[in-house]
Amino acid sequence: MRAGPVLVAALLVLAGCSTPFTGGDATTPRPEATTDERSSDEAATVDSSTTASPTTQPSTDGTVYDVSVRNGTLPVDEDRAYTRVQGLLGTDVEPRPVEVRNLTEYQGYAPATFPFFDLLGVGNASFDDGRPGGLTTQSGAVYIHPGNGSAGAVEQVLVHEFVHTTQFGANMIPWLDAIDGPRLTYDLLQTRLALLEGGAVYASDAYTERYLNVTPESERIAAEYEDAGTAKRLFLARYHFGSDYVADRIDDPANLAGVYENYPRTTEQVIHGYAPDEEPERDLALSVRGGNWTVGGNDTLGELTTRVLLCGELERATAVAAAAGWGTDEVVTLRRGGEQAYVWALRMDNATETDELARALEAFAAEREAAADASFAVQRPTDETVLLTVGPDSLDVRAEGSAGNVTVTVG
Repeated sequence: MRAGPVLVAALLVLAGCSTPFTGGDATTPRPEATTDERSSDEAATVDSSTTASPTTQPSTDGTVYDVSVRNGTLPVDEDRAYTRVQGLLGTDVEPRPVEVRNLTEYQGYAPATFPFFDLLGVGNASFDDGRPGGLTTQSGAVYIHPGNGSAGAVEQVLVHEFVHTTQFGANMIPWLDAIDGPRLTYDLLQTRLALLEGGAVYASDAYTERYLNVTPESERIAAEYEDAGTAKRLFLARYHFGSDYVADRIDDPANLAGVYENYPRTTEQVIHGYAPDEEPERDLALSVRGGNWTVGGNDTLGELTTRVLLCGELERATAVAAAAGWGTDEVVTLRRGGEQAYVWALRMDNATETDELARALEAFAAEREAAADASFAVQRPTDETVLLTVGPDSLDVRAEGSAGNVTVTVG
């Protein structure tokens, strides 16, 4: 039996509920951390001191929330901000402690630590620790790094994290309580993160419009996404496409819970605004015979990651069009001694879409082969599938099949 999803295992530490770093009206993303980076008890032992809040404003029903801030102070009224968030969302979730913490140890996003991404030219990204940012654990505890941000920028970050606290505390997220769920592929992980972060950005935008004089998160993220390199785009994509998806589904933050009642299962569905029964993932039976190579883990990247990867070497319009016919994919790792190789098979919606992707992958492979210390090859085993192989010059791959059944023999 093959190992579990290799990308999830390698990159899960990079996936969490966080706010893209902000600085005034500039956007630099806040690197991710695990959602269970610290338990609430561990957080409580860092510093037991609290700060008194400025005068609080009661919510519309008279509720006033008391937010405990530890290890420092914030340039905002955290009680008022939390109360406003509960009013916007129509919820009554008790706040968890907020810890002021400089998260400089997380000032990086390193997808290239996974060798396949490195060979595809993803690279890594680093961020300015002078910008404010934050993260929220699944227990609802919040960590905030004010940096050198204005009061408005810090408040926007705090609000984003308070929305996450509410998502968890109000039990909005159905997959967190699921006893038995689907295999957590990289694409499914990115889909769930897009729904989590998209909801937080959407609610933050509503808060910003009503209470703050700073640029909405969604606008800053969209601008940053357009200008970013591949690593930053991979990071920002969940915020960018997630917030678009949520904004298309609801017209009031009080309806946020409804986004998760019939939620998408693939990033394709997030990008295009499909329901989970629209454009479901297609079948792909990929059998890899390793020969003198050991067949390792496998994973599914999804349309969104495919698009971002192709954008690294191709014109954006070409990459978007090539990825748009995505039906499913599977990437398999091969090992021989100290060598690694990869087989990435993609099944598209139809032969025409596969033609377009094959042309794009051939152009992509030519660019990457000139830049990377590896050999790239594209094959077309069936009308609806295309194969990209990456590895040493000695790698010999033959692929054949019919429809969604592909057999790969490695020599």
